Amino acid sequence: MQPDGSNVLQQGDPDTSQLYTIAAGSAAWTDYTVQASVKPGANDLNQTSDIQARYSDTNNHYSFLFKNGGEWYLGMRSGGNWTTFDQGAFPYSHQYYTLALSVNGATISASINGTVVATTTDSTFSSGSIAFSTSATSELDNVLVTAFGSVTPTPTPPPTTPPTPTPTPGPSAPCAEVVNGALTVGTCSGTFTPGGSSGTACVEEVNGVMTLGTCSGTFKSTGG
Repeated sequence: MQPDGSNVLQQGDPDTSQLYTIAAGSAAWTDYTVQASVKPGANDLNQTSDIQARYSDTNNHYSFLFKNGGEWYLGMRSGGNWTTFDQGAFPYSHQYYTLALSVNGATISASINGTVVATTTDSTFSSGSIAFSTSATSELDNVLVTAFGSVTPTPTPPPTTPPTPTPTPGPSAPCAEVVNGALTVGTCSGTFTPGGSSGTACVEEVNGVMTLGTCSGTFKSTGG
């Protein structure tokens, strides 16, 4: 159990002669990062605590692991044969560490507590699930798989409501009105309402744009 009281996955057999593996996910998974909180087994810190990617079976997968009480290894097991890509020193104890293993195309990288410790290239495996294996009483928690290329959607802003047109006050606003079948330029002595329905239909310039509306006053043509 984690310090915060959450449940964890624990390998409970103290017999280190047996390797236990648990796998999850899909054989079709290709490019992703698997991250987990790993607590090496207190009964034997020399045994491996191993997260795996592009896992087909115990003999075919990429691995990132703790071993020998103070070392990490990045490598693969292919056809049952182990190949080390990179390794380094990292003294660890029986506490939680965040391990991550990324596979993206032929690029493989590993990190401890958010710090990348190794990057290499290999194209032996192109897809596979995730897995965790250990021979000690190790624990596993907070498993997270993130696919490369996943994009957080951008929220769509809500539609904006156009402002309500305000009436143009009189007394004499330039406008155009149909008089005797012809469009006649003149002035409106009342209030012009864009899109209005009460008054005399006319066209008036509003903010530089000819706008259809109604005039509540008297239309007078420019010609008299």
